[in-house]
Amino acid sequence: MTAAQAGILLGIRPLVEFVAGPFWGLFADRFRKGKLLLLFSLGAFIVFTLAIGFVQPNTPWCVVLDKNTSAEKCPSQMILEPAGKIIKGGAIGYIKEATGLGRKKRDTTGNREKLIARIPKA
Repeated sequence: MTAAQAGILLGIRPLVEFVAGPFWGLFADRFRKGKLLLLFSLGAFIVFTLAIGFVQPNTPWCVVLDKNTSAEKCPSQMILEPAGKIIKGGAIGYIKEATGLGRKKRDTTGNREKLIARIPKA
C-alpha cells in the first residue's frame, strides 16, 4: 500500500463518521435502541482498533556498500541489511518486546546431546 492510499483510507473515516452519525442517531431514536447501539458501536470500535495492532509493518532496509570484497572480482558490492532489529507481530510485538511479556523462545542448546544420552544402548 502506498502512502497516498493509506492517507485516503485514514482520511475517509472521519468523513464516513460525519455522514453516518445522524443516521445512527435517527435509528436509535426511532426504535428506542440507544443503549444497544452504544454497546454495539463500542464493541466494534474496540475490535477494529485492536485489529490494527496485529498489522505487520515493513522492515526498513538499508543498502550497504561493502568495500571488503576483492578488487579483481568486483570493486564493490551492495548488500541489503535491516535498519534495526526485526520484531514480528506489529504493534503488539513491539509492546511485548518493550515490556518483556509474552512467550519466550526456548533455549535449545545441548538438547540433542541430552536426548542421545537417554537412548538405551543395545
